[in-house]
Amino acid sequence: MEQLWSMSTTIREAERIVGFLQTAAEIEGKVWNDETQAKFQVLLVKNRQYLCDPDNKQIYNRLNDEQCELLRDKSIKMTYEQAEGIIKAKNYVGGPAMRGRQSMSPLYKLGLVYI
Repeated sequence: MEQLWSMSTTIREAERIVGFLQTAAEIEGKVWNDETQAKFQVLLVKNRQYLCDPDNKQIYNRLNDEQCELLRDKSIKMTYEQAEGIIKAKNYVGGPAMRGRQSMSPLYKLGLVYI
């Protein structure tokens, strides 16, 4: 039976799957709960896999100047705490854990990760 593939807008481009998988490897073996889901999302920002298009002005909404500069200048090494501050400042509906679930979902649906 033929089916149409549907890619989540979270990943947007197939090339980004590798970076998402590399980040998922950082939480490999951990229980997939709210804490790890939030951690996955923070790690995506830290690893510059999420909020990574400096030309997209929308990513800077709710962020202070320092946070905007961290996202703009990829030569600056971002700490986990700085990435966590960015996620918290974004104040996503459902919180960081919900964003983490959304970001992991395409990897799971494609059979690239097992939860």
